[in-house]
Amino acid sequence: MNHMDRDTCPSTENFIGDVDMALWGPLRKDKKNLTVIFDENNWYIEINRIDNKPCEMFKKYSGKRAFPSELKEFLPNWNSLAWHPSSLSKSKGLSSRDGDINVRLLTTEESSLSNEQIVEKFKRFMADKGE
Repeated sequence: MNHMDRDTCPSTENFIGDVDMALWGPLRKDKKNLTVIFDENNWYIEINRIDNKPCEMFKKYSGKRAFPSELKEFLPNWNSLAWHPSSLSKSKGLSSRDGDINVRLLTTEESSLSNEQIVEKFKRFMADKGE
């Protein structure tokens, strides 16, 4: 199951006050999906290879602070992605593809964010130069 919720996300209590602070979530055992979890805990980014094979490169990020520059390594065309409706189990959101990477912008079950708000949050995070 790809769905992340507050019970499975690492703690982000230290992020209070920094809207764009994010963590790379724990890498699943199959090494197929990597997730960026935000301090707001109501949306997240999930990436995986389009062929759904494990990605060894994901290992180095698991559980660490996430920076836009790292995500840009996987999504060099982040600012021009075409988004399409996506839903997984209890999540809703958008999906796109950048080269050989699938990317999903997803919300938690409790989130009231619209698709437009999710894209805006994604673009704001990705445009951040701070590291």
